Amino acid sequence: MNIELLEKAFLNYVAECCDMVVDKTVFRSEIPTAAGEGTAVIFNGIDKQNAYDMTAYKFQVLCRGKKRSDILSMYQILTQYVPCYGFDIDNIRLVAVNLDGTGGIYKTSHNGRQYWAASVNYYVLASQINS
Repeated sequence: MNIELLEKAFLNYVAECCDMVVDKTVFRSEIPTAAGEGTAVIFNGIDKQNAYDMTAYKFQVLCRGKKRSDILSMYQILTQYVPCYGFDIDNIRLVAVNLDGTGGIYKTSHNGRQYWAASVNYYVLASQINS
């Protein structure tokens, strides 16, 4: 599995579920330093020893915003689209997407300003689609 392609596919999945725009409101790997608010989709590792008997790819989605209510809404959206099975995007089949724990909402700071943040962790089982 090409991790970079999988990360891009999962980024597009999150963007579609949350009605966000890639590289404007949702980003791969990190929220840009210049952006106060936004969402990042981060590849977090591989778990080969799991109940699925497949390689599971671990992702974390981080959101940062000024209003707690916006972050609570985003957390709700990010958790309502799972589990998901058999979603094809960018030549990658997301065989299964499920939560890996519960994540959470917390206060944080960025560039000397206070923000609210959410973290949601996922297990993703995926395969490349032959073209």
